[in-house]
Amino acid sequence: MWKSEKGITLIALGITVIIISLLLGASIGTRNIIKTAQDQKIITNMVLIQNKIRIIREKSEFNNNTDLYVGTPYTESQEKTKFNNILTDTEKNGGNIYILSGEDLETLGLKNLNTPPSAIYAVDYKTEEILYSEGIESDGEILYRLSELGGTILSDT
Repeated sequence: MWKSEKGITLIALGITVIIISLLLGASIGTRNIIKTAQDQKIITNMVLIQNKIRIIREKSEFNNNTDLYVGTPYTESQEKTKFNNILTDTEKNGGNIYILSGEDLETLGLKNLNTPPSAIYAVDYKTEEILYSEGIESDGEILYRLSELGGTILSDT
């Protein structure tokens, strides 16, 4: 009589390894797609903020009144430490950088921006540059400015 042997065959083992490899490859690819989508969402948010800031800046210049600026001046903000390593000394002392809180985003009509709670945006009303405190990794480098991330600077200054 033939004795029944139990165990896994080499073919079954090979098929199992192939299936696991395919699943692992798909999950890594999905993670990269999700990260790219999240980064694009942040860049889109920055462009939306930039467009709103442009309108405020133009009204401010027309009325010669910087009281229309939305946000807290960098020098007065409690959140300025998040931008200390991002801003140049000229930007820090120039008086054009304003940090936007959640309330400021609501004032701009952008209350539904979905960003991490620790992230904040800052704007330069002179250049219309938008900064993101958390930064986005690109080619091993962390980028904080919309202009660095491929967004458009709409200002003609």
